[in-house]
Amino acid sequence: MFPNRVFLGIGRGESLNEVTSDHYWPSNIENFQRLKEAIHLIKRLWTENWVDFKGRYYWVKDSKLYTKPPKPIPLYISAESNSSISSNFATILCSEGVM
Repeated sequence: MFPNRVFLGIGRGESLNEVTSDHYWPSNIENFQRLKEAIHLIKRLWTENWVDFKGRYYWVKDSKLYTKPPKPIPLYISAESNSSISSNFATILCSEGVM
């Protein structure tokens, strides 16, 4: 219906809701590592038939997306500002940009 208009926006989350309910909120470094690992897993699921993955934060066994996108979906990192630091994060995380 609307070709090439789908993208995935992903971010590290927001402590505002989680911290007030006594949930643990990771450090900025851990949040960045979790995001990087999640992006790696998402991209593998988009491109491989069956995925086994055991990372530091996430793991899947014999996982498959039965309906894969015909081509990779653009992935954008959510950031507070469009600074050069945010752009560097997007590059490090192998994303298409910052939103």
